[in-house]
Amino acid sequence: MVAAGLLLLASFLPLALGRPSSETSHLVVRGQNHNVPAGFSRSQLTTFPSIMRFVLALKPSNTSGLVKSLLDVSDPASPNYGNHLTKDQVDQLVAPQPESVQAVTSWLNKNGISPEVYSSAGDLLRFQLPVDQANKLLNANFTGYVHEKTNTTMVRTLAYSLPADVSEHVAFVYPANQ
Repeated sequence: MVAAGLLLLASFLPLALGRPSSETSHLVVRGQNHNVPAGFSRSQLTTFPSIMRFVLALKPSNTSGLVKSLLDVSDPASPNYGNHLTKDQVDQLVAPQPESVQAVTSWLNKNGISPEVYSSAGDLLRFQLPVDQANKLLNANFTGYVHEKTNTTMVRTLAYSLPADVSEHVAFVYPANQ
């Protein structure tokens, strides 16, 4: 009888404890390095800058159109040869899809972050965060690294993660592990 009760309790235990939240269960690991890059070593730095600046690049909407246009104006056999694209034309070709902007800005806003558009095409967003908040937001471990030749210290992470519904819209986050 006691064994049957324990078995029944064990079967309901996962329901009682709950499932992991979508915040952690649907993360996509991005740019993961397993080792510290050559020429760098971990810093003894224990104090980080109080605020880190980030740039998040949204995926461009029409890179194939941009490449096609660039090849077209560069081909002497093309009637468009030499008719270079204007900055506005390039911006239109690389601007992110509206749903990409919506997905990423919604995620940032839900986390108390108001990004600033950092490019004329709208494909770069800039924001600032304390290191501990950046670690939580990106499921990362920002650490100091020293470039051995120049003795320059920089704060980076060897891996970061984004929610799956955001990751599909993001080209990169700087500075992460670039």
